[in-house]
Amino acid sequence: MTIFALVEFKVKENKLNEFLDFTKQVLPDTRNYEGCVYLKSTVSLDGQKVVLIEEWETKEHHEKYLKWRLDNGLAQAIEPFVSDLSTVYLNTKDEY
Repeated sequence: MTIFALVEFKVKENKLNEFLDFTKQVLPDTRNYEGCVYLKSTVSLDGQKVVLIEEWETKEHHEKYLKWRLDNGLAQAIEPFVSDLSTVYLNTKDEY
């Protein structure tokens, strides 16, 4: 069964549009990464957070992807736009 990763980025003041432009450049690589089943980028109603809703074949696939991103400078690339980030992993309980 697949897992979901909710990746929440707290965006610095007046940096939302720049961060969204950045994500448009890099998220196609995420979607095409081995194990990624689904990817949607969302913005909180107050415009202060970007939340990626990601579905992966396994948590290990997501962790391998994160290592690849970090090894390729993701932390430095998002620093101008993001003040904090967190990830929550979810299993599907029921579908309706």
